[in-house]
Amino acid sequence: MPRNNHLYELRNRKLLLRLEYYCNIKEDGVTKHSYEWILLQLSREFYLSTKRIENIIKHTKTKIKI
Repeated sequence: MPRNNHLYELRNRKLLLRLEYYCNIKEDGVTKHSYEWILLQLSREFYLSTKRIENIIKHTKTKIKI
């Protein structure tokens, strides 16, 4: 069965939006959650390993500061 790259792109866009959401949560001007917590949370939400999520973030051009 051929791979449907459109579905992977859609998943990755949703993942990056959730990443941006978690990175923008601030308390007293400081990011509330650590990078490790964010990776773990995303891995739970998208049923992927933390290593896979790091690769998606690393290989996608994003403006999010982590």
